[in-house]
This record gives sequence, structure tokens and C-alpha cells, in this order.
Amino acid sequence: MKLRIYVIKKKHLIWAAIILAIIIIASVIIATRKGTNETLNHIGSQYTIKDDINNDGKIDSIVINVDEKTKEYNLSIAMSDGKGYIIEADKTIKTLGYYSPDWPMHVTVDDIDRDKVKEIIIQSKDKTGPVLSIFRFNNDKFEKMASGRYQVYGLITHPASSNNFVVLGSRNNSSMNFNLFIAKEGKLTPVLSTLNNLSLGKDTIASFIEYVEKKEVEAFNQIIDNKLTSTIQNGNFEDAKITDIKYNKDGMPTDITYLVRTSVQSNSGNEALVYKVQMSLSKVEDKLPKYTITDLNIIK
Repeated sequence: MKLRIYVIKKKHLIWAAIILAIIIIASVIIATRKGTNETLNHIGSQYTIKDDINNDGKIDSIVINVDEKTKEYNLSIAMSDGKGYIIEADKTIKTLGYYSPDWPMHVTVDDIDRDKVKEIIIQSKDKTGPVLSIFRFNNDKFEKMASGRYQVYGLITHPASSNNFVVLGSRNNSSMNFNLFIAKEGKLTPVLSTLNNLSLGKDTIASFIEYVEKKEVEAFNQIIDNKLTSTIQNGNFEDAKITDIKYNKDGMPTDITYLVRTSVQSNSGNEALVYKVQMSLSKVEDKLPKYTITDLNIIK
């Protein structure tokens, strides 16, 4: 009788161990997927992004291919109803970009103007420099909403506005210039009266980029904890995306998160490296907010 009781308990222990192992493995998979979703979409020779673009409750496909000879990107859309579309490049820039392992295309799908139809934002490069293009689906076709030599994209939902704001930024020497637009009814309209509280930490992110490229410690140490600098590798800035903003009761951004792509050297050549840069409001002087980098991780 004692032997029989012992056998039953042993089986229970075995099953408990199996269940625990399954839970641990599932947790690891979930955590891994979460980290993957947080990174930028590094698109190589072929890639497909699944999303409901036209708000019909069905999944559409954004298909990206690279020409084997020229390395130029081609982008097409396969809608759930069977229709197909080709994304045409801006007539001035004439390309959606060229593939390289150190600066692959990045695609974001956002409902910029809150009309429940999502726009496609493309960040890449051509032989001249950065390329940023925004396309919208309208009247059974994809049309250009914006394009230019921008290196920063951000979609802002400000608590004081019923409209979204779009940030398009470019780097000028060691500084960062941001252009703010109101997104409404499929159009981007420049904000004429710049909102003082929406500097969005551009001086801080510009200092971070300068440190990545030049390792100038003196100015940089004022905006970051010294222990975080060991994470940073020498490289060249490519582009960035604002991914999250939190506000205080007065509508001032208190916490801002950027994903910053750089190109670094490795044994096999240049490759892309993505930093998740989190910054928090540290002080406000003469109505100009100052931000300090509070966390920094490589999420490649």
C-alpha cells in the first residue's frame, strides 16, 4: 500500500515538472516575440508585412522585394479582396530606396489622420542619402502623402488636440530639426504656431547621435548616466523613429522613447544596430524643457 501511494506521488511530480517546463518555454517565447515586435522591421531581399490597411476587418499584405541587379526596393500591396497595387516612388526622388545590410528599409503602418484607413511610412536610403515616404490608400489607389530627405518619423497623439501630429525630422550638422504637421483628411498641414512644449527631446537625441559618431564625452555626460555609455558602439547615424510619448496633466511630454538606427563595423562588414533610447523630463528653463536619457538598450 505504501509503495502504491509513492508511485502516485511520483507521477504527480513528473507531470508537475512537465507542466512547469511548458509554462517556462511559453513565457520565453512570448517574451522573445515581444522584443521582436519592439524592433524596427529590417527588410532584406524579400519581406511581407501583414496588416488591415483599408479597415475591412481582413488582413492585407505589403510585399517588399529587392531587384537582384540594382538592389532597388519594389513595394506592392495585395489586398484581401484580391486586388493588387504597386507603390510608385516620388517623382523627384525617383526611388523607394536601395538595400544595404547596414541600412535596410524600415516600414511602419499607422493611421495618421484618424480616418481608420492606415498609411504606409517607408524609411530607407538611396545613393544620395535618407529617403522617407508616406503613402495613403484613397479612391482605390495608393497615393503619396509626403516624401523627402527626412531621417526622423513620429506620430503624436497629444491630449490637447483631436488631431494627430506628424513629426518629420532631419539632421543638420550636430543639431536636429523637426517639422510638425497636423494630420487631417489625408493631408499634412504645417503647424504655423509651434507648440513650445513639443521639443520632444530633439537636443538630447542629437547629442546621443553625436556621441555615437564622435564619442565626445564632456557634453554628453550631462544628459546620461555614465553606466549607460558602455552600451554605445561607434557608428554612423541612419534614421530614427519616435515610438512612445507620455504627458503630464499640463500636456507637456515627460517621457519619450526613440528607436535610433546606426551603422556599425563588424568582422563581416557594416551592419545595422538599433538603440532604444528612453528619456525623461529633467527640468524646464525659460519654458524650454530639458531631457535626460534614463535607459538605453540595443534591440537589434
